[in-house]
Amino acid sequence: MVEHNYYRYLGKASAGEGSTPRYHLLAYHSLDVAATGYTLLSQKDGLLDDLADLLTLPPESLKRLLTFLLALHDLGKFSAAFQQLPVFSAFPSGLKSPARVYDASTHRHDRLGSYLVEQLFRHGQVDIPSWNYRSVHARKSAVQFSKLLDVMLGHHGKPINARTGGMQAFYCEENIADASAFVADVFNLLDVDIPIEQLVNKEWQDRFTLASWVLAGWAVISDWVGSDQQYFHYCTDVMLVDEYWPIAQQNARRALNATDLIAGIRASDFPGFQALFGFEPTPLQRWAEHVELSEQPQLFILEDITGSGKTEAALTLVHRLMAAKHAKGFYFGLPTMATANAMFHRLADHYLKMFDTSSDRKPSLVLAHSARAMDERFREAVGVQGADDSAYDHDDETASLYCNHWLADSRKKALLAPVGVGTIDQALLGVLPRKHQSLRVLGLHHKVLVFDEVHSADAYQLQLLETLLKLHLHQGGSAILLTATLSFDARERLCRIWNEVPVSSWGKPLRGPWLTQSRRLDAFPLATRVAKGSIPDEASVGGRAAVSRRVDVDFLHDVELVIQQLLAAAKAGRCVVWVRNSVGDAQQAYDTINQRLADSPSDSVCSCETLLFHSRFTLHDRQRIERQVLHWIGKASQPVHRAGKIIVCTQVFQESLDADADLLITDLCPIDDLIQRAGRLHRHFRQYRLGEPPKLLVYSPEWQEQPGLDWLQQDFRATQAVYQSPASLWMAMKVLREEGGYRMPDDARRLIESVYGELAPALPEAFETIELEYRTAQRRKASAGQIRRISIEQGYSWGVDGDWPEDQSDLSTRYQEVDQDSLVLVRRVDDQLIPWVTDAQFAIELSTVKLASNKRKQLTALLGPSDGKSGSPDVLDFLQRYRNARYQYLWLAEEDEVMRYCMESGVIAGVINKS
Repeated sequence: MVEHNYYRYLGKASAGEGSTPRYHLLAYHSLDVAATGYTLLSQKDGLLDDLADLLTLPPESLKRLLTFLLALHDLGKFSAAFQQLPVFSAFPSGLKSPARVYDASTHRHDRLGSYLVEQLFRHGQVDIPSWNYRSVHARKSAVQFSKLLDVMLGHHGKPINARTGGMQAFYCEENIADASAFVADVFNLLDVDIPIEQLVNKEWQDRFTLASWVLAGWAVISDWVGSDQQYFHYCTDVMLVDEYWPIAQQNARRALNATDLIAGIRASDFPGFQALFGFEPTPLQRWAEHVELSEQPQLFILEDITGSGKTEAALTLVHRLMAAKHAKGFYFGLPTMATANAMFHRLADHYLKMFDTSSDRKPSLVLAHSARAMDERFREAVGVQGADDSAYDHDDETASLYCNHWLADSRKKALLAPVGVGTIDQALLGVLPRKHQSLRVLGLHHKVLVFDEVHSADAYQLQLLETLLKLHLHQGGSAILLTATLSFDARERLCRIWNEVPVSSWGKPLRGPWLTQSRRLDAFPLATRVAKGSIPDEASVGGRAAVSRRVDVDFLHDVELVIQQLLAAAKAGRCVVWVRNSVGDAQQAYDTINQRLADSPSDSVCSCETLLFHSRFTLHDRQRIERQVLHWIGKASQPVHRAGKIIVCTQVFQESLDADADLLITDLCPIDDLIQRAGRLHRHFRQYRLGEPPKLLVYSPEWQEQPGLDWLQQDFRATQAVYQSPASLWMAMKVLREEGGYRMPDDARRLIESVYGELAPALPEAFETIELEYRTAQRRKASAGQIRRISIEQGYSWGVDGDWPEDQSDLSTRYQEVDQDSLVLVRRVDDQLIPWVTDAQFAIELSTVKLASNKRKQLTALLGPSDGKSGSPDVLDFLQRYRNARYQYLWLAEEDEVMRYCMESGVIAGVINKS
């Protein structure tokens, strides 16, 4: 090789000691990133082999090809416009001035690279001996080769706009010649074999399209690690690429070792359920222990009631899959941050039993959601106070939790850890066209996806879940779905993903005889295994005796009777929970109950205490209330704690807390929600309750065989606003009235199908119009999910989804018909604004409350949002002290004329209606 002019080009610059700038040559930075990607492919378990299987190329040949492509990720920096950036001014390149000045807003270097790709490969201005550009065959392969390079050019987290019109103005002729020399030298260095026959093969192109999603993540992470100055020191000394390449490889190994991405974690042998968990398995857990595993990607659906041990069954399957080398880790996704936190603490004491910890490297366990930094145990594991991983004693056998600092410093990296626990949203972000979604796809590679409470996914979220499962399947991954209440149609729809059987335009599964066996009402609890391309293997397993029970159901139609029952039970020394369907209704009921208690005789049998729990509290007060709820009626609570306690709450009670009531009253709601709420009634075995059957009280409208249009809305306006389908509530009431209750798990399937499936009664005539509107709204949700999700068949490319927004965008994994805003509550003290909650680390987070946008617009004491550069002096002063409050609304709740905030009731209305 000979020295070329491409050593004039800079890749990076930064301020050195004092005012002396520091530079890194573009050729060296390109090789740094390429060496990082090369090392990842060489040492990250399963990645190269899976890609080689998918792309039908020998692993070593594919590794060199992909490394070559990655080395060209910054081709756009060969433009004279980029090289004349002011930051490079102290290191003159001698390049001519281009016609246009560099513009990162419209023609950033990643996009500019597509122009050089076109010139070098499509127009043949690079000397690659194996490529005869005069051949039509070779020209076609060059077009496809440029598409491969587009994936690498999109290394900043989103695809590039590869249209090259007008880009020549950023270049001079010498740039093309210099880039051509660099490309040829790297090609020869890596001894690349261009798979021309595959490039022009349509099937292979489709295979690369699927691979492009994980390759995009590989390029992003390689660029991140390969840009770390701690390991890749800036250099302007000229040396040939074959001299620098070993240096880059050595640095890449050191850098990647610090990230734990190539830690070489191994699963331990599965010792058997009882040896692992210390108790006899339930029927579902025994099935998980012995079910036959396939070498093909598998889908498992575990259907059983709350408290049946589905989590241990899922962990058993995960452990067995990892021990059989079908997976290298797992991600456990849950519906809320509270449930994710609980699972994180649960897994922290268990997950190391699933891995071989005889070496000095232990697998990282990462918590993945937006408020994870507030979890004390997670902070301790990471060492966020400044401790690095060297402070972790790898020989400390008492350590039950470890998390590599690099993996934990950003939620974008969280899924790259061997074990992750978080909200399902963090995984679903991998199928939304948001910046750095490809990192999540890479992070889920070769892992088992475990999703709990999948029945809670609405029509919008189900579209995203289906897309994620399809992408995971195509990458050879397995998944485990846990659910208590799932309709036949929903289960078939999920099974058909693994069978690659099409569904209708609205996601409804097309009928097939191979699934008819699953429509047995007595097939519950049910365990299903589906190997790729096979029919479902189903097993009806017995229920766990400890949670099998009858629940009686009574209906109350007068709110006065509800309050009388509630107070009588509390004064008799019982704990009572009333689950309401809206915050306004909960606040109203809470005020009424407190007033009755204040008016009651002072010689009551016991002293009653009340608590209000809903979503419209600051995070600080919500955490305080959750702790109080668990102290009163949690699993470990004692009779002395429970006596005379009254909790009025909303749906948040059923979603996040392991608590149980002696008496539970619920507003009428959909049957699956009602079953979920009833799961908090006599949830845990208590000696003093022996012989007392649980009874669920449902506050509802009077029953009508032929209800009128206003059957629900007349007295339950908020309930209809929340659930929108009076027909589904009417059908839930009908099936429960007929039997006076139900038995779990025997009746679980019948209850669901009596509302959502083939057993549903004829729709009352009065509901036909409103039900049509409701179903139209559900289709609108599904359509929104279809429109917003990525198109995995089109691959990682700009033309499919257009501009991909930043992480701060409102492109969400949750469908919201009413927009929600985050408000930071502030106080005015001595003419200075301070957060509502005083805390050294998390004052802003703890002072934040969510409020519907239509209510936020009514507030009179709202400040901001401000970027910290404009606004009143007190706001600017506040944002200078609390930079993480920028771009958020600040609310002076104490001075508002419309609403106010108190720690007992949350956000409450003043002069307007509280609903």
